[in-house]
Amino acid sequence: MKISVKWLGDYVALPPSVDELARRLTAAGLEIEGLERPGEGLRGVVVAQIKESVQHPNADKLSVTKIDAGGDALVQVVCGAKNYKVGDKVPLATVGTKLPNGMEIKQAALRGVDSSGMLCSSKELGLSEESSGLLILSPDLKPGTPIAEALGLDDVVLEVNITPNRPDALSHLGVAREVSVVTGAALKVPQPKLTESGTPASQSAKVRVEDSVRCPRYAARVVENVTIKPSPQWMQDRLKACGVRAINNVVDITNYVNLEFGQPLHAFDLDKLGGQEIVVRAAKKGEKLTTLDGKERTLDQEELVICDRDRPQALAGVMGGGDSEVTEKTTRLLLESANFLGSGVRRAAKRHALHTEASHRFERGADLDAVVPAIERAAQLLIELAGGTVAPGLIDIYPAEKPPRQVTLRFARVEKVLGVAVPEAEVRRILEALGFQKLAESAGQATYSVPRARVDVEREEDLLEEVARVFGYDNIPAKLPRGLASLAPEPAHSEAERRLRQAMSGAGLDEVVNYSFVAPKNLEVLGLKEQPVALLNPLSVEQSVMRTSLIPGLLENLSRSVRHQVESVCLYETGRAYFRDAEGGQGTRPAAREVNRVAGLVWG
Repeated sequence: MKISVKWLGDYVALPPSVDELARRLTAAGLEIEGLERPGEGLRGVVVAQIKESVQHPNADKLSVTKIDAGGDALVQVVCGAKNYKVGDKVPLATVGTKLPNGMEIKQAALRGVDSSGMLCSSKELGLSEESSGLLILSPDLKPGTPIAEALGLDDVVLEVNITPNRPDALSHLGVAREVSVVTGAALKVPQPKLTESGTPASQSAKVRVEDSVRCPRYAARVVENVTIKPSPQWMQDRLKACGVRAINNVVDITNYVNLEFGQPLHAFDLDKLGGQEIVVRAAKKGEKLTTLDGKERTLDQEELVICDRDRPQALAGVMGGGDSEVTEKTTRLLLESANFLGSGVRRAAKRHALHTEASHRFERGADLDAVVPAIERAAQLLIELAGGTVAPGLIDIYPAEKPPRQVTLRFARVEKVLGVAVPEAEVRRILEALGFQKLAESAGQATYSVPRARVDVEREEDLLEEVARVFGYDNIPAKLPRGLASLAPEPAHSEAERRLRQAMSGAGLDEVVNYSFVAPKNLEVLGLKEQPVALLNPLSVEQSVMRTSLIPGLLENLSRSVRHQVESVCLYETGRAYFRDAEGGQGTRPAAREVNRVAGLVWG
């Protein structure tokens, strides 16, 4: 997952260097696989304003420009582009700059005219594959501003390897919580405050959930009077840093909040929903849905869909439908924030060969408690960035709220399991910073409520692991195990086995080790009359009895070798054979007698 360091800094104070941040997160279990510095190759490139432009005296296709690059004097630059006008702001690569394409900018005379730098296209800056002239920048930018800052590229992006058991870290707030725990810095979670007005949401839209097992919670907001337009540049920059393409302000807000909270959202055009109604139900076999990627999909009754009064409008937890897509004409929204059963989302995503940001999170287990905070945050941004008005009332269908899991930790177990004494106060700090709430306490132990986002924490050992990773595995000293050394002489049979192996290997035979479990037919075909010991819970019929000879295993090795065109096979095995013992059994279960055996096989 891509995490923007600049964005991360909105929620928690960061260590002084990105390398230190990466080291501490990796030590705590969030492995940083790489660092991306998109603006690193743009040092020396600044915003410049074209103040003058005249025809080159000695070249028809060149112009001589005077540039304000933020310094005391104008800079003269010879330029071959034609797509600019005086007053435009463009990128200037100053003398000494080395561009991403390897070109080094030098002071030069072009056809007899001095040129101090180069005005750049997006291709020359490594920002696109093609370009038709200079990159024209926003007129609001100040000359002399580093181009990386002007384009939102002065960021560092962390490539974080989030394991499947940690869906709580699939967001900037999730990673910020980890930073807060390992550094002790305060975590700042957005607390949206909405101003509601207009017709109540319950009168503008209706929501019905028919399958509360696969959709345990469904929340919706009605937002009216929105204006569809591009998102502000800061939001586009953050989405781009995380590998998400900007579309429009409404869609971008849903994607932004998903990356912020780890809670997928979807916006429907309310006026396109039949009856202004949402029904969460199982799909009917053969129903059709055209998803946002333009593909018509045939649904199965095992899939969950979001429907209006008439037809499916979204494949739950995977992708929305094109019929209710937000367009430039949209003015009224039904904003969805829901929780869907991971196994159902996984099955639907696999069947339709879809893997989306939403399905990635639901498959691993999204946080039920993030449903409402995420939709409130999105509604706040719709007010600020789309001019929307939020209808009074949150629709929140949550019929079977389950209490969070509870786990008891015995503090004495910390040192016993980890092998190092962690102060009890530090243990408490770590768990509480991770969101575990203390419910009760008695002599030497405390019971904690597990955040619903932490699907990986179920027992005391899981709490001990949390303490260990945050305390730091590097802080746990390596100790040799304590015990008494045995000075007893080696048993005679062990020495005999060692010499036997040496002799067989010296004769050119390769040692094999086979399972002690075999198929009854493999013993019968050899005419072995001893009744073998049967297993009560065999792995398979082919491994249902204990071997009374080593020969069946060697013959199986030979058969496999022949099938692989091996021309010569020389094998041996030492091991135990097992026989029924009439004495010493319990009830109807006979005791097994173990006998050491050696067998060899030469073929070819």
